Amino acid sequence: VHLQTIAAGKKLFKHDKEDDSLYFVRSGLVKLSVSMQKKETLQLMAAAPGDLLCTHGFLQSPAAPLDALALLDAEVYALTRGEFDLLVMSHPAIANAIHAALVRSQSAQLQKLITELRDVKR
Repeated sequence: VHLQTIAAGKKLFKHDKEDDSLYFVRSGLVKLSVSMQKKETLQLMAAAPGDLLCTHGFLQSPAAPLDALALLDAEVYALTRGEFDLLVMSHPAIANAIHAALVRSQSAQLQKLITELRDVKR
């Protein structure tokens, strides 16, 4: 795990760049959005201290059009997929807690996306 500092207005990760990390927001505010057509985006969440942000590489899933942009100067702890896999073997209780938090976060993001898409169709 390593600490990263992201200046306001800079991207933590972009949908078209390889990244296999899970991020824990320590300070600041980071916007997670999904890219739509014609440079439109839908904001899924504004991640604040204690929130998780996950890249498609960490989930080992097909590329998702997600971007994370620092709205305020931010600090995040980054955990790569390889580091997480080692954590699973050495500290399974901690890994299970991270996994449960990640599932809750992903579920909330999916619900937000569903709501946003319904509103767009209206």
